Amino acid sequence: MTAAIVAKQRDRIHVATDAAIYRQGEGVVAFGSKVTTVPHWPGCITGAGNAAAGPLFAPALGRLFSTWDSMIEGWTNAIQEIETLAGAFELSHATIIMAGISGKRGPESYTFQTTLTLPPGTTAEEAAASEYYQAPFALVKLPDHICTPVPPPTMSIAATFEGIAVNDDPDVCVWSLRKVLEMQRQMPLPDGVGGIGGWVELTTVSAEGVTQRTFRPWPEDKIGGPLRPKPINWPRWHIENPKPKRGPALQVVK
Repeated sequence: MTAAIVAKQRDRIHVATDAAIYRQGEGVVAFGSKVTTVPHWPGCITGAGNAAAGPLFAPALGRLFSTWDSMIEGWTNAIQEIETLAGAFELSHATIIMAGISGKRGPESYTFQTTLTLPPGTTAEEAAASEYYQAPFALVKLPDHICTPVPPPTMSIAATFEGIAVNDDPDVCVWSLRKVLEMQRQMPLPDGVGGIGGWVELTTVSAEGVTQRTFRPWPEDKIGGPLRPKPINWPRWHIENPKPKRGPALQVVK
């Protein structure tokens, strides 16, 4: 399972992911980056499902579109070509998440899926009639902050999670992203699912470019089998990981 968080701020957008790469029936088979950058947009691509989707789509879309805005504006006209690319990749289902900087709208993120997976007993006609229907390769704009999987409310309460705001100080935002990853890692998972772990990778996209760094390694995580971390003592976690103080308020110069 992949943990991913996208958080928009005033002048940048963060994508935080874990590093555990899972294969059905084998558990965790490797640790590595799940985000591929497209520096000339500037932007990055990650996702859930087939782990090969991001590394394949990023260079292909980067060649197809010279800028982030040209991709967003030209997506509908290029869907057939994008579907052809996906067919050549021969991928199983994947949900792609793209984050970047628009020269017109600022930081933003979008998603699309490569196939349509119907719930049991649901026909294609019934799915298409739903207000939540998302056709394969349809580009959908995401809200300011999203995460997958979503921790249950009881876990957010235990962790005293206060949410993430667009106007947060950057250090506070990154601290909050770390907390969400810890909550996601603690979520109960079905037997056989690999789990969330390895380390946290933070990708930050701004008008100046794309940066990546890793932090919060979980040294107890090993390749082979599922990852099942010990429960977190949240009061102790807050002592060991104090919330950064907010920077000085911005002043308006008249």
